[in-house]
Amino acid sequence: MGRLVISWSGGKDSLLALARARQAGHHVVGLVTTVSEPLGRVTMHGVRRELVQAQAHALGLPLWEAALPVPDPADPQDRCPLCPVDRPQAGLVPNTTYEEVMLGTLKPLADAGVEGVVFGDIYLQDLRRFRESLLAQVGLAGFFPLWGAEPKDVLQEFSREGGKAVVVCCHQDLAPLLGARTDNGFLSRLPAGVDPCGEKGEFHTFVFDHPLFSQPIRFTLGETVTRDGFIWQDLRLA
Repeated sequence: MGRLVISWSGGKDSLLALARARQAGHHVVGLVTTVSEPLGRVTMHGVRRELVQAQAHALGLPLWEAALPVPDPADPQDRCPLCPVDRPQAGLVPNTTYEEVMLGTLKPLADAGVEGVVFGDIYLQDLRRFRESLLAQVGLAGFFPLWGAEPKDVLQEFSREGGKAVVVCCHQDLAPLLGARTDNGFLSRLPAGVDPCGEKGEFHTFVFDHPLFSQPIRFTLGETVTRDGFIWQDLRLA
């Protein structure tokens, strides 16, 4: 396959999917991320846009942002069933809005010769079907280089390659993991039943160093915010 873009959250699975895509001989031409506006933060992860922009710069790749509106927190229907997690994270837009914004972002890329999108998903079949159906509307293919792998193996491969990431969001009952690094005995700290990659939305990460980066992303820890059963660790560029 020729020209591909990466569905980019800034987390470890996105980074490893990029590494594997390149190892398989694919030509990755850029990153696509969703940003909640006007907050200017990556959807679900809550990471400031300047941090993913710094990642893109360190990777030497352009970054395309799909700007999603901030939903009405008072509307119980204004939730996104996109991710089939145990406890869907509040603050996500409905699928119809997500589809409209993403198709508007992806169609110009398809028209410019991009052939597919790489995702870091591992085993959520409903999510994969949703993604592939969405991409088909603009003639793009989906690529899932981590698909079928054991999440523990994925995390260990990321660390073995020299990847370093920090937990930036997690379920409130996993609060001791917030701010933890994935390269420092992380697996041993996970409670029983928690997916080692947070595949079901238990936690999200931000990659600050990897051999694919031209330089590490320097950051400082900001405040923490708790809402709707989740807790976020703010990061600021240093």
